[in-house]
Parts: sequence; structure tokens; C-alpha cells
Amino acid sequence: MKIMRNCPLCRSNHVELLYQHKLVMTEKLSFMPSEYNIVCCEICGNIYTSSEATQETYDRYYRTLHAYTVDKNTQTMEEDDCIVESREKMVSVLKKYTNPSMQIVDVGSGTGGGVNGFTKSWIS
Repeated sequence: MKIMRNCPLCRSNHVELLYQHKLVMTEKLSFMPSEYNIVCCEICGNIYTSSEATQETYDRYYRTLHAYTVDKNTQTMEEDDCIVESREKMVSVLKKYTNPSMQIVDVGSGTGGGVNGFTKSWIS
């Protein structure tokens, strides 16, 4: 496995691949990577995503293509089926490698829906 990103906590490049997520990109998103890896640092245990995307790639994505839409009546985020399905997959992968007593830090979590869904999955 090609290491695309060192661990953001301890800077190690010794990781275990947990899941490789392949994406089908539309023409508008052709500048984004078509896959990313969820990896676990073998030194400190941090679980994070690793892809070929650069900060400039993400800046372009958020500047031109991505916006969160809030329903004016309910004040909740509107999410399409793709977001819901992606979140469900993320929760199932994370549940394999974590337990309710662990602490999770999610930096860059967008709307926070993924972390909220994961937390609720342990409670229910």
C-alpha cells in the first residue's frame, strides 16, 4: 500500500490499512482523488484518512462545489441518499475497530453528522 499521508499525531508512516474507499467521480469532481484509505497508525493507534488530495484540492472542493443546505423550517441539514449511505458505511467500519470507552477526535467533520451517527450507534 502506498502511504499517502503520515500520521497527523505522531508523524509515523507505519500504518495498517483498515478500508479502501473507492469513489466514482462526476466530471465536476474529476480533480478529486477516486479513492481514499482509512488507516490505523501502528505506533500511536490514531485512525485517519489518507488520500492523494492536497490542501489546495480540498480548498477548491469547498470553494466551488460543496455547500451545506439547512431546511429553513426544521433548522436541520438536508442530506441526499449518497451522504446517508456513506455515513452508514463509515459507522460500520469504525465499529469494527473501536469500543464505547474510546475517545474520538474528528477534525473537519463537516456538519458533524458522521460523529453524531457513530455515537448514536453505540447507544442504540
